[in-house]
Amino acid sequence: MSMEKPGDFIGLLFRILLDKKLENESFREEVKAWNMTVVLETDYYPITMRFDNGVSIHYGSDKSADIHVKTTMKRMIEIAAGNQGLLASIVGGMISVNGIWRRPRSGYRFYKTMKHLLGD
Repeated sequence: MSMEKPGDFIGLLFRILLDKKLENESFREEVKAWNMTVVLETDYYPITMRFDNGVSIHYGSDKSADIHVKTTMKRMIEIAAGNQGLLASIVGGMISVNGIWRRPRSGYRFYKTMKHLLGD
């Protein structure tokens, strides 16, 4: 599965994390079958992750994305450090997820991906 190198810091960070998780063959095969676009908007800037027979990560926000996630870098670091749970952050409103009711399967897949990347 190929992933192009993003030209921004947050995109590159997610690419590095994804590369590590995609070493797991079963997860890699599962991700290959996904067809969704997710915007992750942080307090710095948004990135768009496109899952379609691979993963591409780009700087900026795709207005037609299936899922739009809004959070802060601080919140993502707290989750990665184990100080806050991903699900608790979503339920508690610290992470906003739009489009989950329109595309529940995509929402679940992105949650699962974030859980793999950030730990929880």
